[in-house]
Amino acid sequence: EAFGFEPKGKFLKLQRLSGNPFAQIKPLRIEPKHPDYLREDELQRFFEQRISRPYKYFFLGLLDTGMRFNECATLRREDVDFEALQELRRKPYSETLVFATETGKKIPQTTALEKCKRAAREAGIERPVKVHMLRASFASHLTSRGALIQDVSRLLGHHSIQETEDAYAYLSPDRMHSQVNLICHVEININITTK
Repeated sequence: EAFGFEPKGKFLKLQRLSGNPFAQIKPLRIEPKHPDYLREDELQRFFEQRISRPYKYFFLGLLDTGMRFNECATLRREDVDFEALQELRRKPYSETLVFATETGKKIPQTTALEKCKRAAREAGIERPVKVHMLRASFASHLTSRGALIQDVSRLLGHHSIQETEDAYAYLSPDRMHSQVNLICHVEININITTK
């Protein structure tokens, strides 16, 4: 049951409507927005720029893990296997945080964004670059190289696979074709007898 307002002098009078006044309006079709990410050549140029050591490692951490900003900024040393991260283990800025400023504090989001924008500008990347694009680059490059969307979804910590599909599935259009081709390579021995 719907209600509407009818003008009554200076006031509005609430009245019952006989039907849905919006029934004839077609819902908007909203195309999913694909996250912007850095191409491999842009990433190469980005990391060739002079970025202070804690921020360069922080940006690499975002790119290599796909973590969200705060997940990476609060990552504790006890949660990491440092065998692969020799440089960070040798000269830590913090006893507790993996990625910290020179003073041992958590990486500030505004400073990270400033350094990210400056490195992108110096690398000749003309569109606006944000720190989150490193996470999107992680997922985009995985997907375009054939990683299963389910795996990418789990790595990103998405609540639903639909969220990941909407954002990244377009990067692997040949994936479905290659999956169908799997059946073409199955050897089948058929014995056809004629009567």
